Amino acid sequence: MMRGLLLWLGLCAGAGAMSLPPWEEGTLVAVGAPPLVRLGVEKGDGGTFVIQPAADGQGLGAAEVAALKQRTGSRIRYRAGPFKAHPLLGREAVLLQAEVLETR
Repeated sequence: MMRGLLLWLGLCAGAGAMSLPPWEEGTLVAVGAPPLVRLGVEKGDGGTFVIQPAADGQGLGAAEVAALKQRTGSRIRYRAGPFKAHPLLGREAVLLQAEVLETR
């Protein structure tokens, strides 16, 4: 009985970790033209997306995105939520987690 419970708890913990997207790396960049300049990430494959601030508890909020904006040009490691299409800025996503790897 105890062995089965431990196995079940281990499977639940593993499933929770698997539901997050994988870590990716990129560079913080400015996207768009004035007055619509936004913070974005340039991925290793050359693609770029705009960082959208998250709602409360859903990822990086406006304050965290503003703090990252001060580090434009730095390499980061991040997990992005689902991508959406923006009519002017292209692809955008909420960052679920982010870490600055190296500052410029």
